[in-house]
Amino acid sequence: MFLIPAIGVFAGWIIVMPATVLTLALRSDQLLGENSSSEYSVLLAAGWLALIASLSVCGRIGDMMAHKFDSRKPIILFGVVGAASLGYSLSKADSFTALVVAWIAIQLPSAAIVSSALAIAATTTTSKRKGLASGLAGGAPVFALLLGSLLVQMAIRSPEQAFLITSTVGAIGAIPLLFVKNSSALPIIPNASFSNSDLAVSPKLWKKFIVAGFLLSWATSSANGYLVAYTKDILKLDDMASAELATTMVFVATIASIISGIVAGIFAQSNIRALRTYSAAGVTVGATLSILALFPSVGMATFAAVVFGAAFGTANGLELSIYLHSNPEGPNSGKKLSTFTNATTAPYVLVPSIAALLLNQSNGQGLVQLWLIGAVCAAASAALILRVSLVRQ
Repeated sequence: MFLIPAIGVFAGWIIVMPATVLTLALRSDQLLGENSSSEYSVLLAAGWLALIASLSVCGRIGDMMAHKFDSRKPIILFGVVGAASLGYSLSKADSFTALVVAWIAIQLPSAAIVSSALAIAATTTTSKRKGLASGLAGGAPVFALLLGSLLVQMAIRSPEQAFLITSTVGAIGAIPLLFVKNSSALPIIPNASFSNSDLAVSPKLWKKFIVAGFLLSWATSSANGYLVAYTKDILKLDDMASAELATTMVFVATIASIISGIVAGIFAQSNIRALRTYSAAGVTVGATLSILALFPSVGMATFAAVVFGAAFGTANGLELSIYLHSNPEGPNSGKKLSTFTNATTAPYVLVPSIAALLLNQSNGQGLVQLWLIGAVCAAASAALILRVSLVRQ
């Protein structure tokens, strides 16, 4: 049972994540010509904003349906049908305006699937399985990006086909969610291995965790979107070498992220351990960004990418577990988890605006400043969570 929500999270994210990396850029160039970077940036920002709004709406609607009908099937069915039909619309978009409309629209079914899958994970997972469920759910978005990117590479000559492939995989992957029973609010069953303090209800902890999640996501999004700029402007590599190194860094970071997320979810069983491990992950992300920015080298880049990916995955793998500890009563899981997902998604909209101001500087100093800001945000996230864990000891 605990595998189905993780598959659902994967399904929701594969609909949109691979497109943000490659497919949208390729299709924009086809429709507008090769100098479409400004229009592409607007398209990306509009999509992220639509996703944030959609997560909030779908989370609330899913909770209402779960409370009233003891089922999230209607919102999940909407996600399945919407992903398939709008994926087809994206594949047939023959103008940039049509592409924009279809891209914004497909965020809604993606959000419906993601918010429903997370809520089902939160309300059907027993304490015995919560660590593994958290690790799988945390690694699902990264795995969606990895597998989706591989699928897109298969259809690299046809971005239209790539849209159709990823949306179809997402729609099919969400279907098992329709057969999950009793997905309304359920209490988390205490396990003898947890102390009373570990299971204490702490709304204040959850609010601080949302802030910490935003700060850590700011740090990771500062790195994720600018690896090519780093290899070209800081390491001074030519186009081919730059692309090869950036691709290698993304691949090793993704693999490390998936593995570490599952491992962290399994082994950080108590709330105190989960909080402190999350804090350590934030410190590691900040340190890695600082080293890459201040001591750049080709030899260090791949190793740093592995460490960065492992820390990022560890944090992702603990999010659901910390939610379950902070909100063991269960109600409004869709709304609460969507709020956290929004907080970790918002930097993908905000960071590019800051980057646009900084990256105009020569000699790559703007990128150094951007990554150092990210390092400070990661350190602040770690400090906030560590303080909470020490208070709760």
